[in-house]
Amino acid sequence: MQRARSPGESTLIQIFIQEKIFWRRHMLFLPVIFFGLAAIGGAVLVSIKAMEKNIPLPLAILHGVFAVIGIGFLIKNVIANPANIMIVASLALFLAAVAGGITLFSFQLRKKPLPVIIIEAHVMTAVIAFTLLVVSVAS
Repeated sequence: MQRARSPGESTLIQIFIQEKIFWRRHMLFLPVIFFGLAAIGGAVLVSIKAMEKNIPLPLAILHGVFAVIGIGFLIKNVIANPANIMIVASLALFLAAVAGGITLFSFQLRKKPLPVIIIEAHVMTAVIAFTLLVVSVAS
């Protein structure tokens, strides 16, 4: 036999359910925000490289930190909703972009010239992944 809920208890349950729905819906925006910040940093890095100047290490690190945070939130979303193929594809492409980013960072740490082909592959992979993510979140 089920006992009757008090009015306060019922309200708390409703608030909990609404809060859970709110966070599930809005959790998709967190990777977009952090990857957007990483993209801004990446655009600045590419423009500095285009002017043939040395890339500042702190900016490269900040770009990577934003991307890693975005990856973390994206993985959490994929675990919560593995049926969304666009988010899964976005994650796979972002992981490929991370591999390129780590390669570029290793060149920078060794004070070697950054290979343009790796820069281009890193940028294009990240742009496609970000586009997939934004389209998935918007739909």
